[in-house]
Amino acid sequence: MPQFDISTYYSQIFWLIIVFGLLYICIYKFVAPKTKQILDKRQNFISDNVSNAEEITLTIKALDNKYTNELNQAYDKVKNMRNEIIASLNSSFAINKATAQAELKEQINKNLFNLKLDTQLFHQNYTDICLDLADSVIKKITRHQADKELLKECYRKIT
Repeated sequence: MPQFDISTYYSQIFWLIIVFGLLYICIYKFVAPKTKQILDKRQNFISDNVSNAEEITLTIKALDNKYTNELNQAYDKVKNMRNEIIASLNSSFAINKATAQAELKEQINKNLFNLKLDTQLFHQNYTDICLDLADSVIKKITRHQADKELLKECYRKIT
């Protein structure tokens, strides 16, 4: 068997060393530097993107905080404006209510006074009012004018 022949070992080892040496030199001089360069570029690209992402994240957090603060300030302003308007409306309603109550009391007193005057006038002119009512009733029923003097005479006889 030729693979166990010791005389060919030295030439095989020689060519093995030569071929692997040349392969090592090619890889060391050409392939490894390009691979290292590609890996360095990749690492730089990744680290740049990570740092940009961190900067953007910080910017977003700052903007979010600013947005939240401004939104809270706007809510506070709206709440204060609402409270001021409600207080203004309540005071306006209270003033209007007091005015309306005063006007109502004045109208009630005026109407009571007019009612008392009308009652007194009715009691003073009771006879004439009753005669006018009787005349009106007769006119509605018979469609003829009643004799007022006759009505007065009948009324005097009754009372």
